[in-house]
Amino acid sequence: KLTVPVVPVGMQYFDGDKFRGSCVIEFGPPILPTSEMVEEYISEKAMGGNGMKPTMKFLELIEDGMRGCLVGAPSYKELELIHMVRRLFARDNKMNASQKQDLNRRFATWYQDYFLFKQNNGDEIPAELLEMIAEIEHYKDNLDLLGLKDYQIRHLVNIPFGQVLGTIAHLLILFTMALPPMVLLNLPVGLFARAAADKHMAIALAGSNVKVEARDVRLSKMITVCLAGVPVLWAVYAILMALLGFSMKHIALYLFWCPFFSYLAVIASEAGMVNLKDLKPLLLRLMVNHSQMKKLVTLRTKLQKQVRVLVKKYGQEYSASDWKKSSSSEKLALDTQQSTPLKDGNDSQK
Repeated sequence: KLTVPVVPVGMQYFDGDKFRGSCVIEFGPPILPTSEMVEEYISEKAMGGNGMKPTMKFLELIEDGMRGCLVGAPSYKELELIHMVRRLFARDNKMNASQKQDLNRRFATWYQDYFLFKQNNGDEIPAELLEMIAEIEHYKDNLDLLGLKDYQIRHLVNIPFGQVLGTIAHLLILFTMALPPMVLLNLPVGLFARAAADKHMAIALAGSNVKVEARDVRLSKMITVCLAGVPVLWAVYAILMALLGFSMKHIALYLFWCPFFSYLAVIASEAGMVNLKDLKPLLLRLMVNHSQMKKLVTLRTKLQKQVRVLVKKYGQEYSASDWKKSSSSEKLALDTQQSTPLKDGNDSQK
């Protein structure tokens, strides 16, 4: 007999219609049927039943696990705020994945059922909560400006100046190498596909009464245009090579290697765009003095204390019975009540 666990996975998309759109993936603890469920299923089958009752019980466990993996938030910005509050609340001790997941879910549930509920009903929101959110957003904006993660702040003053210069030089070299294949093999098809998809989307919106933005139509059109456009671009380059006097042997060799170089161009284009985005925070980091960086360390320490105080104050207004506690969350709640320092480690989750 083989016991196969069911691992719940939650996926939440933000700006899914855009290249490199954000996606958050949460993994829950493995779910196994209890021995009572197995025995009940076997007995029902032996009596000629279909085993639906224990099956439904097991499906309920899976449903609870799936719901636990979905950390809901109205927008990606608000989800980032929830994760940032969790990191500040957890302080600087390591947590396992289930504890992080449970805290994220608890903060998200409180945010939607308490904060947003008051906001949507026009109730007065405590000023200290609004001030804390504003300070956390200001702190996060400073991190984004410098291209840093929250866990890097405690090591901020130890970043060598030469290491930053070396990283900038490395990124510039990689971007320069990625630029030619990106321009020659991807840019023409990409520009044409975008123009064709936008036109097709406008036509679909004009002829439909149910489509809101027709993003699915736009994406489908871009995919089909790119699939057809890439070979056409290869053929155009082959014709240009023939007009320039290249031999058929060279043209055939070029067409043979085109798929390989096109794949490299996609990889190089993505790496080049990522490196281009990474250059800005590195350059900004060189222009920021150490005193400004120390202010971030001080601000983070202040926010950690502030978040703990407000969670203790307003968390009691939200009943613990509003969510189901798993064994890991019960342990985490006990650790929190005992004020055990928690460390977030190298957490770069978004």
